[in-house]
Amino acid sequence: MALSIQKANEIVRSVISGPTVTAPHVAASTQVQKLLDAWRATPHYDTLDMIEAELVGIAHELKQTPPERLKTYMDLKEKERVTWIGQAQLVKIGGQQ
Repeated sequence: MALSIQKANEIVRSVISGPTVTAPHVAASTQVQKLLDAWRATPHYDTLDMIEAELVGIAHELKQTPPERLKTYMDLKEKERVTWIGQAQLVKIGGQQ
């Protein structure tokens, strides 16, 4: 989950920094969808991978988010990502009993 959010946030940051993008929410949504399409086209053997449903949801949410609220959206997703990273660390620390 954390990796999916991280990749989407990287895309949003890139789009926001582009001075010629007139509809950043649509551009970010489109780029997340392209990432998802590329992800679907490759086999996934690693258990630490992106989550398809999260990417689909982010692409949809980005399209619905007003451009002036993209930064706020990205900040909220970053907080969520940090929570998932914390959960993953707890699992690693606990390990198999």
